[in-house]
Amino acid sequence: MFIMKRIKLWGVVLFSMVAYLAVSCAVEVDEKTEDIQERIFNAFIRTNGWENAERLGDSTYIVERSGTGTGTNPSDSMYGFVRYTAQYTTGDYAAYNYDSIAKQLGTYEESSIYEPFVWPIRTGDVSDPLCDILKNMKPGEKTLSVVAPWTNTTNSTYAFTSTSAPIVYSIELLKVVPDIQEYEYEQLQQFSNKYFEGMDSLSQGFYFKKIHASEYADTIADGNAIRVKYVGRLLNGRVFDTNIEDTAKKYDLYNPMEEYNSMSVIYNVDPETIEKEEDLVLGFCKALTSGGMTYGDKCFVFFVSDLGYGGNGNLENGSGIPPYCPISFEVWIEEYEKA
Repeated sequence: MFIMKRIKLWGVVLFSMVAYLAVSCAVEVDEKTEDIQERIFNAFIRTNGWENAERLGDSTYIVERSGTGTGTNPSDSMYGFVRYTAQYTTGDYAAYNYDSIAKQLGTYEESSIYEPFVWPIRTGDVSDPLCDILKNMKPGEKTLSVVAPWTNTTNSTYAFTSTSAPIVYSIELLKVVPDIQEYEYEQLQQFSNKYFEGMDSLSQGFYFKKIHASEYADTIADGNAIRVKYVGRLLNGRVFDTNIEDTAKKYDLYNPMEEYNSMSVIYNVDPETIEKEEDLVLGFCKALTSGGMTYGDKCFVFFVSDLGYGGNGNLENGSGIPPYCPISFEVWIEEYEKA
């Protein structure tokens, strides 16, 4: 809530900064871009009275803390589960992963993902300032921080960054895990215990259950085209993709511009060949080739992110799969049709 209270203030701040810089720039017309950015940033800090806030290096201030943090601060190479907002100095949102904010702004869509994101606490994935902020937080704590633009160069898969203006981040650190792969294995086993009576994985990080077996006895030959229907879900049950029209309508994913037809796949007994040739995630391909799947069969699979969208995820305009996210699929191979 403290973010919302500052929106009107930032508008005044921006006006003051523009006036200040108009005078300054008239004197120093040859000033470098980096110097101008630094003066804008420092003016923003001064105008808000944040000079005495917690300073992390030359480019980051933690200006407010809330919540009760517990445990120890995360360290390098750990993984933080984060909810966050990124706002310009005007108060406009640049990015967020709260459904409540999307509903407030009127931008909520069922196809968008409003889940905590996993941020690797290491340089190259998340920018140095954001790593520093996380390492100065404890799980359960929330911070309001300001980051200078000249340090905001990084992989934007995990968090919005800007190279032209200061960004105000509200970061809520929900939990920290030392090993994301082990955490995913635990999540999948818990899912199996809850819904499949503790079924064992078919291979490491991959669970398979045939939920309908057809009467068709023959296996599928390599090179044959098969027709496939599917429903993709997060482990919390949220549907993120399907090529079944009724399912798309049921979960508010329906797009009248799309054709909801079975997907054609050239079968191969080697799932990695299907992955390469069809540009599908490996876990989906393993669903087609596991357990003697043949025409008319239906299965349910769930698997680690390494077999899905990995540490980069598959996000576009807020829709898709976040990084380090295990997923599941229901998969149907349609009945064999004789030529």
